[in-house]
This record gives sequence, C-alpha cells and structure tokens, in this order.
Amino acid sequence: MDAIAIKELKSKLSFYINKIEQDGNELLVKKHNKVVAKIVPYSPKTEWEKAQKELEGSVSFYKDPTEPVAEDEWDL
Repeated sequence: MDAIAIKELKSKLSFYINKIEQDGNELLVKKHNKVVAKIVPYSPKTEWEKAQKELEGSVSFYKDPTEPVAEDEWDL
C-alpha cells in the first residue's frame, strides 16, 4: 500500500485516482508524516452489504419476546 503526502496528492490528484482505479490498491494519505486518511477503490457492494445479503431472512421476529419458544425454533 502506497503512502503519499497531502501536498503531493493535491498536485497529482488525477494521476492517483487513475492509479487506484487501474490497480485496485488503496492509498494512504499523510499529513506531517502521520497517516490521516485512506483512499480505497470504489466497490458497488461493500463488505457490509454482502454480509447483510447473506444474513437476510435469518432473523426471527416475535411479537411477545417473553413468550416461550417452541423446541424446533431453537435450531439454526
């Protein structure tokens, strides 16, 4: 993962955006030699969205959470 100073990023923003788009690598941005940001390639589906899709339909809803649960509902 490359790291660059903000000053360099400002002067060559188009170059770095194209590089990130082509390589798919992340870019760390430094301010006073300390990493302050990370630029990542755009992905239409984030990890959160992928996980959300996998878990869709796996949650049960009960009107009365104090009501006893049937034996067969304990299986996942």
